[in-house]
Amino acid sequence: MLARFSTVQPDGTYVKPPHTKMSFGGMLFIRSHIVSGAGSSLANALTVAIRYSAVRRQGEPDPATGLEPQVLDYQMQQYRLFSLLATAYAFKFAGQEMSSLYAQLQKDLSSPAVDTSNLPEVHATAAGLKALTTWTTADGIEDARKCCGGHGYSHVAGLPRMLVDYLPAATYEGDNVLMALQTARFLIKMHAQATSTGTRVPQGVAYVVGEVRRLRVDVDAPSGVRALLEARAAAWVQRVAKRLEDAEKRLGKKEAWNACTVDLVRMARAHCEFAVLRSFVKALEGEEMARLDGETKRAMEELCLLYGLVRVEENEGDVLGPGICTVEDLERVKEKVRELLGR
Repeated sequence: MLARFSTVQPDGTYVKPPHTKMSFGGMLFIRSHIVSGAGSSLANALTVAIRYSAVRRQGEPDPATGLEPQVLDYQMQQYRLFSLLATAYAFKFAGQEMSSLYAQLQKDLSSPAVDTSNLPEVHATAAGLKALTTWTTADGIEDARKCCGGHGYSHVAGLPRMLVDYLPAATYEGDNVLMALQTARFLIKMHAQATSTGTRVPQGVAYVVGEVRRLRVDVDAPSGVRALLEARAAAWVQRVAKRLEDAEKRLGKKEAWNACTVDLVRMARAHCEFAVLRSFVKALEGEEMARLDGETKRAMEELCLLYGLVRVEENEGDVLGPGICTVEDLERVKEKVRELLGR
């Protein structure tokens, strides 16, 4: 049968695998590489766009030198490109984390006890990250092309081909909306499991029942920004779980799910962006980073901050609405982003 976990006995009896999703191993392996590959594809486009922006000069000449300013000196160009650069690094670290989770999962499944406890979380995380990274990378390559102006249309730049080659990633190995909804279903299930039965949930989603409260916002520490995105994700899960519960009373289970899919996808995105930042912070604390020189490590920490803070800035309502932070806190977030761009 070429089956690893299910068998047919001599008398014809079919023996099911210990878990219904155990056959997903190959798919999880591919999705972990899609996540890491998204970071590489985005980095390729940014290499072209950032180098072009450093060479290209345009604007009012400097009276002292007679030279026009580099396009990369403009803050908006920095915001567009450097935030994507931070994202490319974040996706690479998330991909490495996914590969480690997959390796551990294979080890658990190969043990005599066949431990499947981590399988649902790994499957849900891989599905959501596949959606987030391919969506973001496709949009990011296009933004990189736009940052090169008219030259970005040229095949010499390589950007049009990169974009066309990458676009199918949003569809193959699972349509992204469906992938995000798989993650959402897992999050809702974990929330219900923790609140209704008190059953322990996996560490990676333990936040779903955490108290959503005002945080002391630390914009200078990766761990502080991680706490912001964790609280944002928790607020989304708890809000959507309540909305879904209310809808089920009026519409029934099937119709209620359909009526909440927009929020469910946004909830999954908030979870995955937190998971990506968590992987970045974990990488900063790892042995590989410890071997870097001080200047390089500091640059990586600043990219980590930039990735997380831009997520907060672009989703202000997600942290203001639940009272996670104040308008004054958000102003400090924005000031820190501008500071990081100027370094």
